[in-house]
Amino acid sequence: MKNSQLSNNKFVTTDSPLIYQLFISKLRFFALVLMILSIHILPMSAQEFTDTASESPELPSEKSAAKAMIYSAIFPGAGQYYVSKKSVWTYVFPAVEIGLFVAANHFDKKGDRLTRKFEKFADAHYDRDHYEIVKNNFIASATHPMYDENYFRLGDKVTDKQHYYEDIGKYHKYIFGWDDWFMNNADSEGNVNWLWDDDRFWIGSVHKNGDREVPPYSALRAEYFKMRDEANETYYLRQNMYYLIVLNHGLSVFQANRAAKSHNKKLLIQPNYTIYRINDSLIPVVCLTAKF
Repeated sequence: MKNSQLSNNKFVTTDSPLIYQLFISKLRFFALVLMILSIHILPMSAQEFTDTASESPELPSEKSAAKAMIYSAIFPGAGQYYVSKKSVWTYVFPAVEIGLFVAANHFDKKGDRLTRKFEKFADAHYDRDHYEIVKNNFIASATHPMYDENYFRLGDKVTDKQHYYEDIGKYHKYIFGWDDWFMNNADSEGNVNWLWDDDRFWIGSVHKNGDREVPPYSALRAEYFKMRDEANETYYLRQNMYYLIVLNHGLSVFQANRAAKSHNKKLLIQPNYTIYRINDSLIPVVCLTAKF
């Protein structure tokens, strides 16, 4: 780093008082303009002046791009804060981060509420005992070898909760337990008038009133499916918030790297100014610092 103090392309030295007198008015005017346009106001007091010269204000320091990237990887905006507290990105990235976490938490809690809702609905309208009774009648009536106990295996509501609540709404073979289907198709003993195709596959049943039901249908099951679908969609939105949080970290790291490099590039040639006391006069001097 080499520092040179320039005034209208002339080197300023204490041995050239005549030069100061010739350019004093222009220097003062130029320094005044710089002071007005400068973002930072140079603090000065009487103690900062010496009989010969005062030191130039401290120049902005070089910023490590690696540090800026690490800080932003840990928390978006931290790298931008490290480079420049005044950058708008210093506040945009953390604001987005907080907003995404709030949204993710909202969707997570909403999904939990909807899950409890559809589970409560199933507990009120799905009867495991009815399912077992009809299942046994079905296996006894079916002639295709695929319809056995293993085919109709349904997880326990307590020990295999996730699969239980998923399967009773997802697959036709578990429709027997829904109250409306049982009421329309089965008698108290679980006997059902089954319908089969030519290949001995189950395609539906005949209602107690004689109506054919192909394929199997339950209005309660359809309502339950919509409730589960809404809960799953909410959890999907929560997952998207997490993806966006990761993206926000990545963008913050990328921008922090650019900000640090841009900051350091500006330091290659850094204009500044200072004020000297010479012969009881305050002389503003423009300084140009160049980094090689």
